[in-house]
Amino acid sequence: MLYSNKSLLEKYNKNVPKTWDELLDTAKFILSEEKKHNITDIVGYNGLFTELNYIASLFEFIYSYRNSTDTIFPGFDSAEAIDALNMLKKIKKEISSDELFKEGEYFNIMTLINNKGLFIRFWEVDNLNDLYYITPLPGKKEGINSALVNSINLGISQFISKEKKKAALQVVKYLTSEKIQKEIIVKQFGFYTGLKKLYDDEEVCKILLCSLVKEAQAIHREFKDVDNLYIDQYCKKIVKIFNKFLYENKSAKETLSEIIDISKFYFITLKSPIGMLGFIIFILTACFLLFVFIILWQKKDKDKYSFFTLDFWIIYCLGYLVILSYEFLYYGELSNAKCHIKYSLLFIGINLSTIPILYNLLISFPALNKYSQFLISHKGIFIITMIGIEVLLNIILAIVPFSKEQRIFDDTTINKNFEQCTMKNILGYIIIFFDIIIKIIMILCIYILSYIEWKVIEIYEHVRAIVISEYINGFSFILLIIINHIKINNYEYTFLIHSVIIIIICMTNYIFILAILQLFISKNTEEIDIKQLRELNSIISDERSKASQKSPNKNSLLSKVIYYHSTEYSITTHTSITNISNYNYSFTKSSNIDSNISNKFLPKDFL
Repeated sequence: MLYSNKSLLEKYNKNVPKTWDELLDTAKFILSEEKKHNITDIVGYNGLFTELNYIASLFEFIYSYRNSTDTIFPGFDSAEAIDALNMLKKIKKEISSDELFKEGEYFNIMTLINNKGLFIRFWEVDNLNDLYYITPLPGKKEGINSALVNSINLGISQFISKEKKKAALQVVKYLTSEKIQKEIIVKQFGFYTGLKKLYDDEEVCKILLCSLVKEAQAIHREFKDVDNLYIDQYCKKIVKIFNKFLYENKSAKETLSEIIDISKFYFITLKSPIGMLGFIIFILTACFLLFVFIILWQKKDKDKYSFFTLDFWIIYCLGYLVILSYEFLYYGELSNAKCHIKYSLLFIGINLSTIPILYNLLISFPALNKYSQFLISHKGIFIITMIGIEVLLNIILAIVPFSKEQRIFDDTTINKNFEQCTMKNILGYIIIFFDIIIKIIMILCIYILSYIEWKVIEIYEHVRAIVISEYINGFSFILLIIINHIKINNYEYTFLIHSVIIIIICMTNYIFILAILQLFISKNTEEIDIKQLRELNSIISDERSKASQKSPNKNSLLSKVIYYHSTEYSITTHTSITNISNYNYSFTKSSNIDSNISNKFLPKDFL
């Protein structure tokens, strides 16, 4: 509230100011007249920008500059706030000083008591009615004023039983009743009450300034965009920034922009250069992936890339499109749901892109085994199981969803505040850890099987393409996990690093596979269907038994792995190949071989 010196106003026939312009003019006139009588210790206006009252003084002054009584707090990003700050600085310069604005509560109280203040902003002090007119702060224009109100709130815990809630409600009703508010809050303690009708009571108005309450246009300090955990930190930043405005040369616009920044959380948008560039690259990458998928299944090129059947090509390409779509969720404001979807897209995409490679390597194992045979006959079960596990983990994870973590910085001119996804639940951590372990096992299996099948004739070139792309994938995924656990203080750098890794993952799998296959595979190479090659083994039983006799009989698993890696093998016959250039198999013709199958899959010199 504003304390206006009665004796000085009456001496110079001035009224209590209704606007800040009127207050400034009145104070300049009175101070000037007092100086003519060598009275220089009158405080024109104090400001009250002390440690305890800094935020209250700032909010109250800006609120006084709204355009109408129906307007709420204008906000730090408004033109009204700029006008308010400029007026405040003008008042400090013309009728006050830096020292007076910094003076503490004791100085201001003594100034009031000693009747040395012309216009003093302060809280209620008893027994000063004879010395001062007590009114709300003036406004930008007449009819608008400002008064910041502090209150004591009552509430009922949501964590107690219904019976206790009912009992607590009765207590609250009793404490807020008219009788208790009048007899205890007002009469005994002299506090203002929230019951407006009491200010029409004569007994109450003998104790309290009822006219002040009725006239005041009150405001509470509200921090709508600030988490309760960071309110103290937020207020300290405002004080630090605003001091540069009051006591240095920073402009009102720059000051308010910095204040907005400390409560604002930034995110990637299409309006920013990096956001638009990333969006264009993602779209082009998606188009490239789709183009490759379509072009590889054109009739003239299809034979070169038949390591995958059509259904596996669809799953493989879909996996990388899903991974790529993960990046689009960086755009716009973050939410808990977005965090969960981002996680799901990334891990489901990894799963889909890995399934076709893992399946084909499993059924291409050099030694004949029941597991490969089972997978050949039950490809659908394998696909459904692998996808089902991932979907199940994501459904369970939805029970303990991700949450937003606010990254707040002391100097927002260097680093902008932003939000990122975090998992704070133990069960959620366990699920994510289990999911990561599954992916690691899948990738390790691909590495091991690629090593074992390094010289399998039917997939000779494909294995080399797979190894290069999967090593890049493995490194990229590890890097992605590490980046997610490193505190990067720039939201644009975080987006950029993630985007580069995702683009590398998606592009290398196509570029390397295409380049290597084009380099190694002859134009005359016939289409190889691993599943049909496996089925052919059930027909040529004599040759298979001979091959099994020649298989390595090693006691050590490591020895077997090294043997398979170093021996040129054919999964058609499970025999080692002694002459790759002539592609001759070490078995004799069988009368049980179907001529149609043999003509399609076996070398011409086999029969």
